[in-house]
Amino acid sequence: MADTLESKTGDPVPAWTDATPPNGECPYDHCACDTPLGTALIAWKSWKDYPSYTLTVDDEWIDTFHTIDEAKNAALAHVRTIENRCSAWISSVDTPAQAEADDVQAKLDEYRTAWEALFGPLTWMQHSDQLTAYAGWGLSEIANDLIDRAYPGLRSSAVAVMEGQTHG
Repeated sequence: MADTLESKTGDPVPAWTDATPPNGECPYDHCACDTPLGTALIAWKSWKDYPSYTLTVDDEWIDTFHTIDEAKNAALAHVRTIENRCSAWISSVDTPAQAEADDVQAKLDEYRTAWEALFGPLTWMQHSDQLTAYAGWGLSEIANDLIDRAYPGLRSSAVAVMEGQTHG
């Protein structure tokens, strides 16, 4: 018996093993299939005229069936049920968190763009030995100091004119 299960996405799941006689793994005849939930094991007492087929998945009892095919179909249905529950849960949990993460990333991208537009042209100042005296100063403080040095009295007369216009 080499039946192959498929997930709802069509991806193959490893096939069922052939019927195996009792051994150290299982005291009854059995076949097994690896699933994302663990090993699906179908066990039966082959010496009975009408054996029942017990399905366990990862050592958890699922149900007992009249035929081995019913048990295999039930294993597939069980895995799909859990798969659907997990998918629904992940979608409900992940969506708000992902939306929030996307919003945060968009804001960071906006801030980075604004920062680069504002300070990018001035990065040369950070590496100038002549401007090390301005370490820790704000840009407006640096600009005002440089203007005062280049054009003594310019700012003070402009401030006086502006104050006269606003108070006059």
